[in-house]
Amino acid sequence: MPHLLDKLTGSDEPFLTTREIAKKLKVSERAVCDWARRYQDFPSLALPGAIRVRLSEVATWLEQFQKAKDPVDATGLHSESPRPIIQTEERS
Repeated sequence: MPHLLDKLTGSDEPFLTTREIAKKLKVSERAVCDWARRYQDFPSLALPGAIRVRLSEVATWLEQFQKAKDPVDATGLHSESPRPIIQTEERS
């Protein structure tokens, strides 16, 4: 049964807790909470005592954020930096 928030937003994609999104992205729950607190454009829904996010929205945000922050060295190649593994759908 869809959650009330999903009905209100008109999306079939469920909202996830910070713990659930952290596990999917292989980062700490604290990192997700910090992103929501530090970055105004982080796609989250702040509820009293909770933050909810959608995986596809966070994955898109991370890709855009990393492109904007990824330094290019003198050769024109992007430097290697640790990044969360983004898995938006299960693969067989």
